[in-house]
Amino acid sequence: MGMKVTTILLAGVSGAYLLFLVFVYSTQHRLILNPSGVSELNPDDYGLFAEDLWIETSDGITLHGRYFPNERAELAVIFAHDDTGKMGTGIEMAEILLKSGASVLMYHHRGTGQSTGDFSEEGLYHDIEDVIQALVREKGYEENDMVLYGRALGGAVAAYAANRFSVRGLVLESAFLNYRAMFTDKYLLVPAWLAKYEFPADRFLGEISELPVMIMHSPDDEIAGFYHGEGLYDVLGHPKMLIELNGGHTESFAASRDIIEQNWAFYIAGLCSRCRPYMN
Repeated sequence: MGMKVTTILLAGVSGAYLLFLVFVYSTQHRLILNPSGVSELNPDDYGLFAEDLWIETSDGITLHGRYFPNERAELAVIFAHDDTGKMGTGIEMAEILLKSGASVLMYHHRGTGQSTGDFSEEGLYHDIEDVIQALVREKGYEENDMVLYGRALGGAVAAYAANRFSVRGLVLESAFLNYRAMFTDKYLLVPAWLAKYEFPADRFLGEISELPVMIMHSPDDEIAGFYHGEGLYDVLGHPKMLIELNGGHTESFAASRDIIEQNWAFYIAGLCSRCRPYMN
């Protein structure tokens, strides 16, 4: 009798675990994609001028972006921001980047904000390729006039593009080593092979050489632990910088605004030859 009860309990636990695995596998896109609709803030709220850009991708998707011109800028920063689907914090970030002396293009990847289409890893790579090409075509920039900036999920996307275009610089903030590392951080009892995305920022960075890269990460990041930022820094060659931020994953901008502003100003200035010796 006892053996039968044990068998039934084990079967029940195993069945529940299998159902949990099916649930995790089928819903894991929510781990990295949390669309929140149209931007809740407007550049006018910050006294900024921005031009709406509608970019048609090579696979028929329409992306929404905002271009913040800067008449005195030599460089343009392409901001592949996080997965919330809102440009609110991004607009505040655009203000900092404009002050640093750059123009800014920020965009919603497919499936977020006003951009059409559905989320896919390959699709996000197509998005940034087409955004870069649109900046060349419509605003007259050369690839070497561009700095790629990726936050959170956008870090892997920006690192991917840095391997395929001759850009001037790359900045990753609160980024993940790769999707599998993020997945196993979140689901300790789930086998890593169930992760259905890659987003291998560490591999992309390992293929980069002689590109000035700045990594910004908070030791208090509860979603992308600090080891993600340290790991990304470690796989890089030189020149590179690792900047410690304050606050958690979603609070780091507000808690570290002065740090972010100062280091972006230094980094943009450092892209000229006379400043590069200051990079580690």
